[in-house]
Amino acid sequence: MENINELRKEYKEIDLFCTLAEIPSPSLHEDNVIKKILEIFAASNIKAWTDNYGNVRAEIPASDKTKKQIGRASCRERV
Repeated sequence: MENINELRKEYKEIDLFCTLAEIPSPSLHEDNVIKKILEIFAASNIKAWTDNYGNVRAEIPASDKTKKQIGRASCRERV
């Protein structure tokens, strides 16, 4: 069985998950995770912002410019 550090080196998705999971973020105190997600998007030249409810929003254009955008996704919801 591989250890987590080996998996992080091999798979960028696992590394990203671990990076975000390591940030303390109790309910309603997710500001540091939000900041990190926005930094990650900015480093990848992806337009991202927070809305009035604190959701992280991102706009990632389709790779096929002939296709119409079908929607947007948010990373979290506050109740």
